[in-house]
Amino acid sequence: MTLSLPSTNNDTACLLISGELDQTVLVHDYWSTLADKDKQELVGEGNLKIDLAQVARADTAGLAWLINVVKDAKVNKVNVSFANVPDKLLNLAQLSGANTILTR
Repeated sequence: MTLSLPSTNNDTACLLISGELDQTVLVHDYWSTLADKDKQELVGEGNLKIDLAQVARADTAGLAWLINVVKDAKVNKVNVSFANVPDKLLNLAQLSGANTILTR
């Protein structure tokens, strides 16, 4: 999995995720890996859009990781939205009862 650093688009920070979202690559949660400067920027923006267009594969660990990103963001008053959610990931979220989190 590759994460591109958030870039600002108006009042929304954008995060592009590429590769695989699975248990082998998701050892750290996103929020704790951010530099303090990036955290402050995200909180200042108030919005984070996660683009999943380049995600090749995702499993339940990847879904859990995304849920954790949303949880951490909410604690810090950052709204999260998703773009280009792969159908397979959306189906997995629906089966898990987490489909409301992956809003398109």
